[in-house]
Amino acid sequence: MRECVGTFNSVMSTNYPVPQICYDVNNTNGGVYKYKTRSVHYNPVLLALNKDVYLETTVPHEVAHYLQFEFFGVKCKPHGPEWVKVMIIIGAKPNRCHSYDVKYVKRRNIRRIQIKCGCRSYQVTQSLITRRNLLGNNVICRKCLKKYEKV
Repeated sequence: MRECVGTFNSVMSTNYPVPQICYDVNNTNGGVYKYKTRSVHYNPVLLALNKDVYLETTVPHEVAHYLQFEFFGVKCKPHGPEWVKVMIIIGAKPNRCHSYDVKYVKRRNIRRIQIKCGCRSYQVTQSLITRRNLLGNNVICRKCLKKYEKV
């Protein structure tokens, strides 16, 4: 991590410090950069199971997010051209996703709910129902113009 930040600082004539590091990601994500706290969060299970590849790919990936937001600002897309440029500068391959075996990692259990209108039925998550207020009074299907209801 220090090496990535140091390389970027040398090439771009900047002086960014190494960000705060946390080992608290407990899902299938390899890591997360949180720009509000300027901290990089890693998955300790995936790190332990894939140490060499993790250090070679995921660590630079998250450091690149940190450097991208510090150098270019927060309006950049997370894996946009600015992020790719930072990855190349720090000497890493700009790959978006990992391919780690995640069978030993805790996964989120998403409950699905069956809803229907006049023309079909859907399985949706509770968060989608809440976000879009699908079971609200004024939400109707665009095809059949009937209200959604739980099955």
